[in-house]
Amino acid sequence: MKRIAILFNGNLEDRKGFINAVFERTKKLYARKTYSIDIFCLSQYDYWLIRQLRHTQKTDKPSMVEIDSLPINLIWYPFSLIDYLLDTKFHIGKLVEPIIIKRIISRFRHYDLISAHSLVPGGLAYEIFKRYKTPYCITWHGSDIHTEPFANKGVFRKVFEIMSKASLNMFVSQALQQTANKINPNIKSAVLYNAASEIFYRIDEKRRAELRRQHKSTNGKVVAFAGGLVPIKNADILPNIFASIQNISDEKIEFWIIGDGKLRDIIERKLASMPNVHCKLWGNQPVEKMPELLNCVDVLILPSKNEGLPLIVVEALKSGANVVASDVGGIKEVLGNDNVIEIGNNFIERFSTKVITILNSNSQTPQIPEQFDWQMTCDAENEIYIRILNEK
Repeated sequence: MKRIAILFNGNLEDRKGFINAVFERTKKLYARKTYSIDIFCLSQYDYWLIRQLRHTQKTDKPSMVEIDSLPINLIWYPFSLIDYLLDTKFHIGKLVEPIIIKRIISRFRHYDLISAHSLVPGGLAYEIFKRYKTPYCITWHGSDIHTEPFANKGVFRKVFEIMSKASLNMFVSQALQQTANKINPNIKSAVLYNAASEIFYRIDEKRRAELRRQHKSTNGKVVAFAGGLVPIKNADILPNIFASIQNISDEKIEFWIIGDGKLRDIIERKLASMPNVHCKLWGNQPVEKMPELLNCVDVLILPSKNEGLPLIVVEALKSGANVVASDVGGIKEVLGNDNVIEIGNNFIERFSTKVITILNSNSQTPQIPEQFDWQMTCDAENEIYIRILNEK
């Protein structure tokens, strides 16, 4: 039987859209047993000094875990002081990480195909290809295309090289595919959309009313943000959007922020100066809790500066929440034109007005386009892998 290695990176203790998307895709492929699949997660850990600088905790380092019935092999590598200075302070890329990755290439010499997700695993797949001529595909999810290459010339060159040698570059939106063509227009590419897990669905109104009473302290509507509190998500303007919505609303609004990140302190200080804005900060929540939270939400907002195609939009729609988002990346590919707001002059005012219009009209949740379906994506991905394996 042919062997495929699926590579991704991230913190399995903090599963968000990217990791959840990888899991959902992999579960569908794993269940088919068309070929043997081994799954590898590249995970960083901080040395003691870095933990002091970044305020992180010591990490347990198991060699394997099982999540959603998927056995995950963990490959641990350190985030060094050199990488901290080069990447975090001087923004010129990492040094130790590529060296460590090159040392583990031999683990993959007997695979027939590598399927990588995002930049760091893509770099490993590229090195495996150079040494063993093993074909690879790579799925690009967002900032690895629309932001990082344009912020760093070294990353631009690396992404160019990785895309050039890939048997196929897969993108989660047409918009991301078009951005990738600005980096390298001569690549083999396809769009494979992500979808929402089966755990997301609209619950009945009685249960929904119970959850709303349980989770919020007012009888008003719920407007929520879910995602990382980071600059690319435009998270620092959330208090301003909340204040604008409340100022033009005839009723009390309950605001939620679900997620965490380095902008949290700034957001909390802004909210403290806005006594009329009633906001609950949930912090990071396990993926299992997100369906019930989204079922309590009337409008999810996403004022991002850039995106690939955020999975939270599909999850919110499937849970019965409306969504208002900035017109960036592939958001309108799932949301349509009506509820996306172009970034520019009076953005907060225009964004807030759209939210209020939806709240006042009790409008229906937009229909999710049929291509945002895991079975359809899995069928396409499976055909791609079979074709490449047969060509090998």
